[in-house]
Amino acid sequence: RSKTLTAEDPKCTKNTAREVSQLENYIAYGQYYTREDSKNKIRHLLKENKNAFKRVNQIYRDNIKARSQMIIEFSPSLLQLFKKGDSDLQQQLAPAVVQSSYNDSMPLLRFLRKCDSIYDFSNDFYYPCDPKIVEENVLILYYDAQEFFEQYTSQKKELYRKIRFFSKNGKHVILILSDINKLKRAIFQLENEKYKARVEQRLSGTEEALRPRSKKSSQVGKLGIKKFDLEQRLRFIDREWHVKIHTVNSHMEFINSLPNLVSLIGKQRMDPAIRYMKYAHLNVKSAQDSTETLKKTFHQIGRMPEMKANNVVSLYPSFQSLLEDIEKGRLQSDNEGKYLMTEAVEKRLYKLFTCTDPNDTIE
Repeated sequence: RSKTLTAEDPKCTKNTAREVSQLENYIAYGQYYTREDSKNKIRHLLKENKNAFKRVNQIYRDNIKARSQMIIEFSPSLLQLFKKGDSDLQQQLAPAVVQSSYNDSMPLLRFLRKCDSIYDFSNDFYYPCDPKIVEENVLILYYDAQEFFEQYTSQKKELYRKIRFFSKNGKHVILILSDINKLKRAIFQLENEKYKARVEQRLSGTEEALRPRSKKSSQVGKLGIKKFDLEQRLRFIDREWHVKIHTVNSHMEFINSLPNLVSLIGKQRMDPAIRYMKYAHLNVKSAQDSTETLKKTFHQIGRMPEMKANNVVSLYPSFQSLLEDIEKGRLQSDNEGKYLMTEAVEKRLYKLFTCTDPNDTIE
């Protein structure tokens, strides 16, 4: 980023602009600043409010700290449903704030954030600002699995329209279906009852229609879904409705998973893996020194065994020493006079050292 956009390759500039714009989907409350504006802002902050500037740019990994910035807003009926259980929802999500929304048209969870900084998408800095509450791009729709498929069967277009409203407006929609195994068992039981009835009809020679044994069976029968069809429809909805479906076996299972989800969303705004997502394909790992870094590189690109990697780094303790011999076109042998590495690994290393395309792959 040290060069100006006019000095960069047009294709690279276009890719960079696209990568930066993708951050808007994950980092709430940001703005684009020119390099000059950024320099002036930082210069002013370092002079007038250095501690605040340092604080808002500090990356935190603590779950409690992450949740302290979050407000979780439940639709009224959903909040009432979760409060019926034995768990204390507010206590589980603390120090996040739990509140009820005014709209009860859909079983919705929204995630709000208390921001005291604004992110600079262009220059990757956070600047202190007046407190502001913003909405995250992630939201959850929570349905009982059977109730969802009842709506899917009788009001599919309306259900689709309501759900797509959120994804069309840039939201990442997570669709939670509760008691999915209970629905599967009910469908299986109904299929089993129908099979037994057909067998009895053939044995007795009568044509008496199958009568559902319970109201539950009658409701499941109206869905017109077989057990195999259920899995197919879940995959279809996940793909075509632009949602991510997650299934849970009970309300309590979801409630117990919620603190971790809130922590993840809380950390998302400052997560280096998101801010530097264009480098994610590099899969960089930490190491104590250059020798260990080189050894981990052998593991990464050549799946080289530990003993073999130790032999190599005993002769080449750094990337620089290895590069010198690669450029000369010769590598040393091990103590027994054998090759240090296979020809395939040598080719990968050569490509690693000489490739100028950051998007190229090392095969």
